[in-house]
Amino acid sequence: MKLFHIYKQMLVIGNYLVFYVVFENKKIVEIRRILHGKRKYNFLL
Repeated sequence: MKLFHIYKQMLVIGNYLVFYVVFENKKIVEIRRILHGKRKYNFLL
C-alpha cells in the first residue's frame, strides 16, 4: 500500500479510508485524503 508509506497514518471508518498526517509540535492533525474502501486508489499516486 503506497499511500500508507506516504502518510504513515490511516483510519478505517465504515467503508472509508482516511489518510492523515500528525504534526505533533503544532498539535495538529491534517486530513489529506478520504477514499471509499472499494476504490482502486493506486492510480492516484
